[in-house]
Amino acid sequence: MAKCSKQHKRLGATCLSVVFGLLLMSGIAQATTTIGQAEIETATPIPEAIRRRISDLLSDTLTALFSANGTLTVEALQANPTGVAAQVQSGINFELEDLGYRLTELSLGTEEDVTPSGEDVVVVTSAGMIDLVGGGVATVNLTLAETSLPDFWKSRHEARLATVTDAVTTILAPHIIGLPVGPRDPDWARLQVAEQWTVPRELSSAWPDHTVTIEVSVEPDAQIQIHLTPIEPLVTTFRVEARSDSLLMMTLDPIEELILSRSDLVVGQPVAQIREERVALSAELAAMVRASEPARTFAVTNPRVDLEFPDDRELEVRAIALVDSSRIHLRAEAFVDLNNDDRPAEFEGFAGWRWGIVEPFIVLNVLTEDVDFRTDVGLGLYEGSWFAGGAWDISEGAPKGFASWSPIPQMRLSAEVYRQDDDGQTQLGVLYQPTQQLGVGAFTDTDGLWWIRTSFRL
Repeated sequence: MAKCSKQHKRLGATCLSVVFGLLLMSGIAQATTTIGQAEIETATPIPEAIRRRISDLLSDTLTALFSANGTLTVEALQANPTGVAAQVQSGINFELEDLGYRLTELSLGTEEDVTPSGEDVVVVTSAGMIDLVGGGVATVNLTLAETSLPDFWKSRHEARLATVTDAVTTILAPHIIGLPVGPRDPDWARLQVAEQWTVPRELSSAWPDHTVTIEVSVEPDAQIQIHLTPIEPLVTTFRVEARSDSLLMMTLDPIEELILSRSDLVVGQPVAQIREERVALSAELAAMVRASEPARTFAVTNPRVDLEFPDDRELEVRAIALVDSSRIHLRAEAFVDLNNDDRPAEFEGFAGWRWGIVEPFIVLNVLTEDVDFRTDVGLGLYEGSWFAGGAWDISEGAPKGFASWSPIPQMRLSAEVYRQDDDGQTQLGVLYQPTQQLGVGAFTDTDGLWWIRTSFRL
């Protein structure tokens, strides 16, 4: 049998040379001949676009064979339908098998019809069964393309994918299952269905902050790889600040460095995604702080990390870590007071040991004016942002009261109440701390004196 030309853009005519050489028949049809659309069924599931394309190929081939210049006549077909069908099947399969398919059955026949104008017409009918030559795609799996994303984001993407896997597979699988694996022409079948490999709405909706694309790997267990490209704006800056009402500043530096080491959780990610996963991301960072060596050393059992998004810096995310010890309470501050001539500057050190909410404590005040040391010993209650306690001023031999409250991490309202006849020791006011180390506020005493205080936390 002579080889057919492999110009796939003219698949309907490529097998004519084979059929011409095999079927040299003659005769004159007494009626107009037309070719009906080939009815093709599939032995195993294959994409509908390929079934239609093979049906068109068979119809086009029969049209060429039964044309005025063709080598077949209706009389020849009617005289030997089985033999003619076998020869046509053989010629078409010579081409189809390179594409990964074959006609396993083919039957040809004729039907008489009359056109509206009264002209007699003979319709050549065809029906066949197609199947894969060798192996084909049997199953389809959705997978996320390999990336260098942290496990935090990988697990969330996988969870999102799981919610849409069934719907997406239902849409895409019919255009993939039944593709041939390893045909001589690896592109033909793919080209018939590639335009159907579009991202379903269910898939793109799962990642509104990413551009979603898919890539199909044709193999017996076909893989649909999902590629996610973050949509701008993306986070470019990650700032961390650790705050504590019970620990010294020097103990917070390792915690800040620890959170900064996980900037990959934030930087390069869509701002919209960070906002959406704000709670989960905060919990992830807090769990990391809780498991850290500084947290174990200082008994930080319930750290909290809040994410903030500055209005004036769209691409920046700030992490505020609130870490308080369940065991110790330390604070060291230097004050500079403007308009307080009695105590223009002083240093205050506070140390306490916590048993639940009960806290015995000691306070050391160093007055820079004439260098005076004063020590208080007391007992207080410490719960969350509240602290209240009573103490005994050892230097003066008098009682003293302390109270403080932080409605927000950046603000502390405090009061120190001392006996009335000791000027300068009773004071109450509010201190605002834009950073953990620096604060500014206003204070007063019981005699109507007001002063501005600048605080430096150590």
